[in-house]
Amino acid sequence: MTDDGIPMAAAPSTVVYEGSQAMVANADQASTVTRIEYDAQNNSRVTWDLQFSWPTFYNDGEAGVECDGNFIYTAQWNGTRFSKYTLDGTWVEDFNIPGVSGVRDLAYNEADGYFYGAAASTSVYQMDFENHLLVSTINAPTAVRAIAFNDETSTFYGNNWSTDITEFDMTGAFVSSFAPGGYSGIYGMAYDNWSDGGPYLWIYDQGANNIVQATLPGGTFTGVTVDVASIAGTTSSAGGLFTQPGIVPGTVTIGGNAQNEMVWGLELAPYNGGGGGNAGEVPDGLLSFKVYRDGNFIAPKDYNGEGVDDVIVYVDNNVMPGTYLYEVSAVYDLAQFGFPGSTGESALDGPDTVTVVWGMDIPFMEDWATGNFDFNNWTTDAPNWKINSQVGDDAPAAEFTWDPLLETDYAASLTTAPLKADMLDQGDIWLDYNLKLDDRNATGEEHLKVDVYDGESWTQVADVANNGSFGFADGFNHINISNFAMGKVFQVRFTATGQNSFDIVSWFVDNVSVYRTCEAPTDLDYSTFDVDPDTADAIHLMWQAPYIPTPVHLWIHWDDGTNYSAIGLTDGGDFTVAARWDAGQLSDYDGTYITKLQYFPATTDFSNVIVKIWTGANASNLVYEEDVTASAVGGMWNEVDLATPIALNVNDELWIGYTLLGQVAGTFPAGTDVGPAIAGYGDKITTDGVTWDNLSDFGLSYNWNVQAYVEELTTSVAPVTPIVDNTVYSTSNASLSQGAVVENGVKANASIDRVFTGFKLYKSTTGLDGSYVDLASVPYVDGVTAYSYDDMPDATWKVNDVKYYKVSAVWESDMDACESAFAHALQIPTQDFVAVTVTKVSNMLANVTSVYPNPARENVTVTTTEGMNKISVINYVGQVVYQKALNGDTKVDLNTGNYDAGVYVIRIETTSGTTNKRVVITK
Repeated sequence: MTDDGIPMAAAPSTVVYEGSQAMVANADQASTVTRIEYDAQNNSRVTWDLQFSWPTFYNDGEAGVECDGNFIYTAQWNGTRFSKYTLDGTWVEDFNIPGVSGVRDLAYNEADGYFYGAAASTSVYQMDFENHLLVSTINAPTAVRAIAFNDETSTFYGNNWSTDITEFDMTGAFVSSFAPGGYSGIYGMAYDNWSDGGPYLWIYDQGANNIVQATLPGGTFTGVTVDVASIAGTTSSAGGLFTQPGIVPGTVTIGGNAQNEMVWGLELAPYNGGGGGNAGEVPDGLLSFKVYRDGNFIAPKDYNGEGVDDVIVYVDNNVMPGTYLYEVSAVYDLAQFGFPGSTGESALDGPDTVTVVWGMDIPFMEDWATGNFDFNNWTTDAPNWKINSQVGDDAPAAEFTWDPLLETDYAASLTTAPLKADMLDQGDIWLDYNLKLDDRNATGEEHLKVDVYDGESWTQVADVANNGSFGFADGFNHINISNFAMGKVFQVRFTATGQNSFDIVSWFVDNVSVYRTCEAPTDLDYSTFDVDPDTADAIHLMWQAPYIPTPVHLWIHWDDGTNYSAIGLTDGGDFTVAARWDAGQLSDYDGTYITKLQYFPATTDFSNVIVKIWTGANASNLVYEEDVTASAVGGMWNEVDLATPIALNVNDELWIGYTLLGQVAGTFPAGTDVGPAIAGYGDKITTDGVTWDNLSDFGLSYNWNVQAYVEELTTSVAPVTPIVDNTVYSTSNASLSQGAVVENGVKANASIDRVFTGFKLYKSTTGLDGSYVDLASVPYVDGVTAYSYDDMPDATWKVNDVKYYKVSAVWESDMDACESAFAHALQIPTQDFVAVTVTKVSNMLANVTSVYPNPARENVTVTTTEGMNKISVINYVGQVVYQKALNGDTKVDLNTGNYDAGVYVIRIETTSGTTNKRVVITK
C-alpha cells in the first residue's frame, strides 16, 4: 500500500534462470530453483551491514534457525537434533524433543515462549525448548517448510518451496494466502514490523541465496533484495530465517542459516532498546510488554527502543461494548543478573478503566429481506440457524431447524450486534418479534428462549416450550426490556435449547424490532367558541397529560440488588422468607403506597409461591397475599404488580416476602445476594409460620432478594384489612442448604425517572402526512392533568375550512429528549388527530386575544392582534390584583407565581373595546 492508500504493484522483474542448483552435502535443497532480478534492486551495503557470522557446529543437516533474544537455535532437517548457541555463536548444548524430527525452518512466539516448525508437512509442532517438550501439534492448511510468526496478529505464514504463502492462525485455521512471487526454492521466512512502510515478510530463497521483501498483508514483492552471499561470504544453500531486536545494541537483526556453513546476521532497522539500553533512561534488558484486560493476558507488545517520553500504543481490536480494566507489565532479560536464558516480568501498571461503546442505533428492525445474517451483523454459533425464503410474516424468516441433530442440553443462539441505548434515559425500550413453531413431538423439553445482555450479564425475558405447533400471529411478543437496555449498549439473542432437536421441525423468528417509546397524552378533543362580537369561531383544544410517577417512586430493600446464590430446605418442604423494617425507619416515605414487589426465584422447583406483605411485630398482621405460581420464572427477577396498593404505615413495622410450598428436595429456590446479611432485617425466615429466625444464625450471611416499590398516588385507595394466614407448614424442623454462588450476579430491575417537560401542538390544513407544522408548545405544570389551547382565527380562515390538530408529549433530561406518539382522539380513538370545520368567519374581529398557558402556575402570556392600552387582573372575589397602563403593546408576560390558586379574569382594553379572559392558577 502506498502512502496515498493505493495498492502497491509488484516491482518489475525478470526471471533470469530456472532449473537445478549446485548441490551441497547434507543440505535440504529444492530440485528446481528460480533466479529473479528486479529492474531496480535495493541491496545497499549501508543498509545491510554485516553484524556477525559464525560457523555452525555440526554441519550435518543444520538448516533451520531461530532466535528468542537470548539464544540462537538451529534445527537438523534430516534428524531429531536441535542445537543451542549463545548470541556470539558459542555452542551450548544439543537436545531432542520426543515425537519431533525433521524440522526445517523455525518460528518463535514471544507471547507463549514456544518455538514452532514442521517437517515439510501440515503438522506444525509447538515446542518448549527450555523443557525439551512437544506441547501440541497444529494442523496447518498447507505443507510447511518455511515458517514465520506475526506477533501483531498471532498468525503464521508457511509454504513448501514454491507453494502459495499461506497465513493461518494458532488453531490452524486458514486466514489468507498469496503467490510466492515466482520463487520456487523458498526455505526460510521472517516477519518484520520494524522497517519503514511495513510490516513485511522476508523470504530466504535458494535460487540466488538472496533474501527478498514482500508487503503484508497483500504479499506484493517490492523489489527489495539482499545478496547475502556477497555480504556474508557464504557459498551454501539458503536455510532458515529470523528477525530479532537488540542482538546488536541499537539495531534489529535479520539473520539466517546458510546450511551446514554459518549463521549470519545483517542490520535490518534502527532500534533504541533491548541489548544496548538507552543511556540509563530505560532499564537495561527491557524486551517487551504484556497487556492485560480484566486480569487476563491478551497480547505482547515488543519494545522497539522508545524513550521514556515516548507513547507506546497497543490497539485491542474486536472488543465488545463494555467497561474493561487494562494493565501493562514489562518483560526483562535476566542475563545481567546471572540468569542467562531467563526472563522476568514486572509488577502491573494500572489499572486504566476503558469504556468501549459501539453498535447499531435504535430503532432497529429486522425482517430478513436481505436474505442473510451478515447485513445487520447477526451472529450464530450453530449451522441450524438459516434464512428461510419461503416462510415468514411476510417471508423470509430466520429459521432454527432440527437438522443437524443436537442433543442433551444443547444451546444454539442467534444474536444481534450490539444495540446502542447508552445515551437514552427517557421512555421505555421494547422488543417485538413474531415466533412460529412447527412441532413434531410435543415433549415440552425443547425451548426457544430470548435473552437480553446489559453489558455484564444475560437476562432471560421469554421462554417458549414445544407444547404444540403455533403460527406467527399467536407467537407475537411485545416485551419491555428497559431494565436491561436503557442507558446501555445491549444485545438480544434467540436461543434454541433442549434435549433432542428432532422433537421439533423448526422454530421461526421474524419481524424483530427494538425501539423506544415515551408515554403519550390521551383524549384529544375540541370545542369551538365565538370571538367577540360573536361573528367568528375559535377552536378550543383539550387533552389529558400522560401518567407521571409522582416524586417518590423507588424500590426499598436490604439486599444489594443482585442475585448471587440461593437457599433451600435440605429435604424439601415449606418455608417463608422476608425482609423487615422497624417502625420509623421508613419515615421519609410517609404517605406512599406499596404498588409492586419483586423477588428472585433461582428455580421453580416448588408447587406454589405466594408473595406477602405484613405489618406489626413478628409479622403479626398479614395485609396482602397473592399466589404468583403461574407467572413465576426461575433464574430472573420477577416483578408483581399488586392488585391493591398497600398504604405504607411508617409508624408500624413493615415485612415483605414470599412463601414457598412443596419445595423439591435438593433444590435451592430462594434467591439471595452475596452478603453479608443485615441481620434481623434482610434475612428473616420461618419454617412454621410462628417463629422467625435470621438466616445468618445458621451461618448463612446473606440477604433475601426481595424488594418493594413505594410511590405516591393521586387517587384514593381503600384501607386494607388484615388477612388470616391459612398456610400449613409441613416441615417445621427443616434444615437449610445453600446452592452455588454464581460468578456474575443478576441485577434487580431498577426504577427509571421520567422527566416530563410539556406538550407540542401541530396543525395542518390538509391532514396529510408531512403537512403538519408546529403550532405551539405548552409547558407541563406539576399536578395538573387537564390541558387546553385556543387556536384563534385570523384573516386567512374561510368557512368550511378544515383544521387538523395533533398533540404529543415531550420528555427531556440533561442528555436525552423523547417525543411521544400523538394522542388519540377522545371521540374517535382510532385516530391520532382531530379535524375541526370552520363555520363562521364573516366580520372577523380586528382584535384577536390569546391567553396561555391555561391553567398556569408561574407565568401567563397575553397576546393581541390590536395594541393594548391597559391590562388588569381580577381575582375571584372581584379584587384587582394587578393593573398596568400600556402603550399599544401586543404581548404582555404576567408573573403569577405569587397568586393564590383559583380563577382570575384578565381584562384587556384596546381602542376597539374591552375583552375579558379567564385563567386558572394552580399551585
